[in-house]
Amino acid sequence: MRTIQTFIIVICAIFSQPGTSQTPFPATFDIVSDTFGTITLPARHWQYVEDRAGIWTIDSIRQQAIEAKFRGHTAKKSGNMDPMYNYWVRFRLKNTMQQEAQIALEFSSPWQSDIYIFDPNQKERHFRSGIIPWSRRDGYTTKNLAKSYMPVSISAGDEWVVYMKNSTMTGPGTMPPGLLIRLHDMDKMRSELSQSEDINYIHTIKNSLFFGILLWVAIFNLFFFLIVKERVYLYFALYVFFLGITRFLTPLYHLFFREHPTILFPYFSTFSLAFIPFFTTYFFRNLFRTYLYYPVLDKLLLILSAISLICYWARSFFIYYIVSPQWVSIFNSFTQLTAVVVYLLLLATLISFVRMPEKLYKSMAFILLPPFGTWVVCWSLSVVITQLIRWLGVTPPFFYIWLIEHWSDIEIICLIWTVVYFSWVLLERYNVLRKQVVQKELEKEIERNQLMTQQKEELEIQVEERTHKLQESLEALKSTQAQLIQSEKLASLGELTAGIAHEIQNPLNFVNNFAEVSAEMLDEMHEELEKGDTTEAIAISTDLKINLEKINHHGQRASSIVKGMLEHSRASSGMKEPTDINALADEYLRLAYHGLRAKDSSFNATMETHFDPDLPLVSVIPQDIGRVLLNLINNAFYAVQQRASVGVTSSHADTMYQPTVAVSTQKIDNQIIIKVQDNGNGIPDTIKDKIFQPFFTTKPTGQGTGLGLSLSYDIITKGHGGSIHVVSSTGEGSEFILNLPL
Repeated sequence: MRTIQTFIIVICAIFSQPGTSQTPFPATFDIVSDTFGTITLPARHWQYVEDRAGIWTIDSIRQQAIEAKFRGHTAKKSGNMDPMYNYWVRFRLKNTMQQEAQIALEFSSPWQSDIYIFDPNQKERHFRSGIIPWSRRDGYTTKNLAKSYMPVSISAGDEWVVYMKNSTMTGPGTMPPGLLIRLHDMDKMRSELSQSEDINYIHTIKNSLFFGILLWVAIFNLFFFLIVKERVYLYFALYVFFLGITRFLTPLYHLFFREHPTILFPYFSTFSLAFIPFFTTYFFRNLFRTYLYYPVLDKLLLILSAISLICYWARSFFIYYIVSPQWVSIFNSFTQLTAVVVYLLLLATLISFVRMPEKLYKSMAFILLPPFGTWVVCWSLSVVITQLIRWLGVTPPFFYIWLIEHWSDIEIICLIWTVVYFSWVLLERYNVLRKQVVQKELEKEIERNQLMTQQKEELEIQVEERTHKLQESLEALKSTQAQLIQSEKLASLGELTAGIAHEIQNPLNFVNNFAEVSAEMLDEMHEELEKGDTTEAIAISTDLKINLEKINHHGQRASSIVKGMLEHSRASSGMKEPTDINALADEYLRLAYHGLRAKDSSFNATMETHFDPDLPLVSVIPQDIGRVLLNLINNAFYAVQQRASVGVTSSHADTMYQPTVAVSTQKIDNQIIIKVQDNGNGIPDTIKDKIFQPFFTTKPTGQGTGLGLSLSYDIITKGHGGSIHVVSSTGEGSEFILNLPL
């Protein structure tokens, strides 16, 4: 594609100028000696042609149609030429000596240069120089990135034709006439190159040290910014950082950008240069508070710094594509002059603060004025004079030449002075802010302690009030619990009423019967005494005594039943006493059974007891253990009654079912085992873990409180240190097992 474009351009050039003759070559530059030192090739000895599209090759440039476009420099002002994107230069060198000429060609260009040399035999030599990847540079490579030295040897009497193509990186540049190509004596070139390298080495060390100091200062202030959150530290850190980057471009190039110089130039360097005036302005206004003292000047500085930032970026990235090349140089000059105005306004602001009544600002401005003022004045003069030389072609004054030679040292001294003093000022500012923060924190801590003390007192009052309320609630809860327990006792007592009545009725019937018989026997004894039959009277009295003993026995039996009922109904004393577990279990088994039969006369069940005859007396609270046994036995009779009633009403009645409740006791090691077993419906696995929870019941509403098993669990585990658990299978019955320690 590139070959086709070149061919089209050549054809168009030929047909557009059919009558144009070839432009003659410029006058040949004669080499009369190779010990001349350094000679700049005069403008009359070279010609140039613009290659705006950048597509011409060495073959196409030597065509007659394009060679006719070469022209010499005819501008009236030697320093002002039209900018060009790409251009070709041609000149001729002739060795007029009788010996071979050993010379070096110096090509000073900020762009990429391709040099083509043709000897009398039209043999082509190709060199590359300028800002291109390091591995592609030919000749002597130096620390000066824009310079390359091409050593060549020209035989006696030979004439060489040299073509050089300069290509810009991002936009147009200006070809400096008369300063483009220099011829060097090889020996002197090597000597000057060695001296230049030594100077560059020293400058690199100085700039590296300077960059290290600035980088440390930038990190230091950035750290302060993260602590105190004041923007003045951030702006100063960024200003110092970008300032250091501009001084470290050459080391950066050799460290990271040798193979990618177009990233460093102009993008990275412009990125750094663009932010220096911008962050300098923001740092000054935040440090000296110019927005309070000089609001108009402050706004002007903000506007100009923003314009300078935009111009720097536009100059490097897109300005070349939106304006004509003739305006690019004007725009570049405007960009630099805008930065000059910004720095001069900052200097004027600093001078005004010398006259301020505030001692702090006055002392800062007085100390900073010498280094900052020197730097601003010298830098501004160098920029302005450079522009005058460029646009008006004036001769550089001696001061300008001296300033350029010593500018690096002057700048380092001034900037170090400025940066060090600013760092000291900001450090003092940080110390003041830190003390203020500490003082504020101390005041906050005192206030916090006072608030905590006040809140503690209020909290103690609230805790005391709530503790009192909780105590009242606890007492009410205990009272309610006692009432619930008592209600449970009375409920179970109510269930025993019928059974107790049945048990009391039997001894009462005996008492009544024996009392009637005894009355009749007394009448018979009176009759026998009246008859004088004392023997018969004595026999009757003996039988009467037996009857009275039986009456007493059955009366004691009724009394014991009533006593047991009263013990069950009243509150537990909490005192343990030796108790016959077998008798206690047997009594409550019978009472529970007769109580259920009193409610349902059709109900019949088999009661089985398997008591260990060798069971010792056990130290327990008899009322509580009796309550547990009564609750378990009642539940057992209720379970078998429910299964029996379902069997009666069901069409699939189990005619062989016999309700059975069994109570057994056994001594194993140091434990008494009490088992209450029934052959009812059993307990489903889904509720087996819930039966000991308070208020959980499976009975219909009104038939159970849900406290029986919960109270039984607490009595056995907490009151007697034992355990209670259940073994149950659905459809087969349940077995509750009590373990009581001896």
